[in-house]
Amino acid sequence: MSDERPPITPAMRVGDLLDLYPELEDVLIELAEPFRRLKNPVLRKTVARLTTLQKAAVVANVPLGRLMRTLREAAGQAPDDFGVDDPEVATVTPASELPAWLRDARIVETIDADAMLERGEHPIGRIQTLLAALQTGEVVCLSASFRPEPLLQLVQQKGFEIHTDPGAQGKTHYYIGRP
Repeated sequence: MSDERPPITPAMRVGDLLDLYPELEDVLIELAEPFRRLKNPVLRKTVARLTTLQKAAVVANVPLGRLMRTLREAAGQAPDDFGVDDPEVATVTPASELPAWLRDARIVETIDADAMLERGEHPIGRIQTLLAALQTGEVVCLSASFRPEPLLQLVQQKGFEIHTDPGAQGKTHYYIGRP
């Protein structure tokens, strides 16, 4: 049964894990509250298809070693550690001082990623539209209770800067602007 499926590794994508091991969805959710969002069909079709278990551990603030051992044991696989250490995964710490590009910037729009996903929408389309029209000195603020790693990578690949600032009520603000 599980011997016919590939082993669970940190490089496996979350979507592949859930396709191959659907019984592990509840195990993921028990590990960390952010994994509950995997029940959202939009997230399941987009973010889960792009995000590796290693990145998901960071987003959910779960030590990778614990994530891997828990998933592998639940799937009946040896709990190999793949060289993964168990230190607590650190969240992104913002600079004590705002970067120059952000100091006098004007926020053109704040997007609540959680609210969009709840409505079945993905924030990436709105972010791309806003960034295409963004002028120097303007910033888009993305608010999320999780780290939207694939979206942040895409934004950085397009040459935008990101400043992370922990917000209230478990949400983090990602300020995106031109350098």
